[in-house]
Formats: sequence, structure tokens, C-alpha cells
Amino acid sequence: MRAGLAALNEMKDAVVGELADQMGRPVRYGGEFGGVNERANHMLAIAEEALSPFRPKTARPSAAKSGANLWA
Repeated sequence: MRAGLAALNEMKDAVVGELADQMGRPVRYGGEFGGVNERANHMLAIAEEALSPFRPKTARPSAAKSGANLWA
């Protein structure tokens, strides 16, 4: 993911005009590249925790006693 973001940033000059056209925004705003980088870096920072297995607490004590594995 980081390599893909780096490659996208290397193509910034070629992509900004196309992105600005698609979004209907003037090129002077940079084609939203700042926002793309900000969102991508945030998702990279939280990915490991956000995508890790989650084991919910069961509301049924019988499920916990039986050894049932509940994963989300």
C-alpha cells in the first residue's frame, strides 16, 4: 500500500489535471492530492488494529461455557 501511494505521488503532475476534471474542481487546488495522502496515511496507520480479528463478548453465558468461538 505504501509503495502504491508513493507511486501515485510520483505521478502527481500527470494525474492532478485528470483528477481535478473528474471532481469538477480547479487545478489550483492540487486535484485533492493532499486529501488523498491524508486519508491513505490514516488508513495505513489504523489498518493493523482495524483489520485484526475481533472477538465479541457474548450475551449468552452458555456459549462461553460450551467453548464456542465467536469471531467477527
